Amino acid sequence: MKLFDVYVSMLQGTAQGSPISPLLFIAFVNPLIEQLRACAGVRLTDDRIIRGLFFADDICLLAETMEDMRHMLAVCEGWAEEFGMTFNAGKSEMMQLAGRISQQRPEVMFAGVVLKWVTEFKYLGVPISQGRRKRIPLPEPQLWQSYHRIKDVLSGPYPLLDQLMLVKATMMNVALYPAAVRDVDYDGLDSFLYRSLIDMTRCPWGRTSATFLRAELGLMPSKFMGHVRALNFLWHIRRKAWFRHHLPYLRGPGPYNRLLGLAALYNIDVAMVDQRGKEEWDALVKSRVQEAAAAYMSRQLEDRELPPAEARMQCRRYVRVGGCNARYGVRFRWDMMCRRHPRWAVPPEQQQLAVLPRQQAFSRCDTCQRWHRPMAATMEEGIHCSTLITPSLRKVRKRILRAVEQEASGERRQGNTTSPVTTQQVLNLRWRRQSADTTKAALGLMRRMVLHRSKEDRRTGG
Repeated sequence: MKLFDVYVSMLQGTAQGSPISPLLFIAFVNPLIEQLRACAGVRLTDDRIIRGLFFADDICLLAETMEDMRHMLAVCEGWAEEFGMTFNAGKSEMMQLAGRISQQRPEVMFAGVVLKWVTEFKYLGVPISQGRRKRIPLPEPQLWQSYHRIKDVLSGPYPLLDQLMLVKATMMNVALYPAAVRDVDYDGLDSFLYRSLIDMTRCPWGRTSATFLRAELGLMPSKFMGHVRALNFLWHIRRKAWFRHHLPYLRGPGPYNRLLGLAALYNIDVAMVDQRGKEEWDALVKSRVQEAAAAYMSRQLEDRELPPAEARMQCRRYVRVGGCNARYGVRFRWDMMCRRHPRWAVPPEQQQLAVLPRQQAFSRCDTCQRWHRPMAATMEEGIHCSTLITPSLRKVRKRILRAVEQEASGERRQGNTTSPVTTQQVLNLRWRRQSADTTKAALGLMRRMVLHRSKEDRRTGG
């Protein structure tokens, strides 16, 4: 193996994780970097040119023309031949970042292989797309993997705040990793996180407002959490990055102007970056973004006639002190907020006219095509709509209705028909918990009342 101008016999490799490995790689690849200086590269400023990015064993070449790119590839082939190395051309790809993108791409050869043109690739875990797309799509496979890894914990008897911290440390970190350089699909991420919030609070799926759950738990929307990461990255590139002195001279809008726009959106003076340390800057960014998120969510909750969010997006007090039992408080508050709404007192024939378009607490059901509550309040609602209770529980209630009818009338009936008196009393029966045992106990009491009334009628008539 040739190292600089000396040939060295390699008898043994380095140990796993040894710090000498990157040092040897830098010394070995440095002649290639020196040879690439003869290429044009990409000019960022008048005196700053980037020709390639070298990190570990990944090499990314940058050029403004195809002629310059072919020249760089030829330099890499000559270096590999001289130093006895071989590039893995099968894993090498070509992509056009900006400019006018033509349908027919030129054929580029490297190490005897035609390079493949792609529209997206990942560099150091950050997806880089062709052109200038506004948002980065969600890594759904990684999100589903993270969700199934913690699903048992979310459904277990653990404090809500600990479960919420686990969601932030797993799924949120995976989805918001590239948020520092470009916006991600925040709406899709909020929809995905709704599943986790439902598992934590045990609220009805599809019948509970996600904005209400976020306000109760103190969880900001994904958009604001991504902005916190982006503004923290702004401090890093202005104070620590090697190109911090060339930021004012960068061409085009680019990610840096996006960060400046986010700072102006939250009324943060960028000049304060040079005056504050990392901890002070993070605290300032967090407080400003939390205030904006609380105001944004309070407006949404006001449209739904729900209580506003806490100041600076703090969780409710009962969530902080409730521990494992706080989830029952969340579900109770959601049920009470729905029941206190004036539309509950509207007659059934006028319910469709009384429902506001933006209110999701009392909505039209896609299954039964009727307007009803998100939770069954009477026996009749539980029987006629399959989305309110499970099918097995609904069958149990129907069988109990038939049993009540048979014992009350003293005759056998076929089908699901019931006597008018028994049907009216049983269907209007209300309960607090939707369980088969509670329903059997309540209907048993109703059965005894009906039998007692029947005996009194027969005795009076005799």
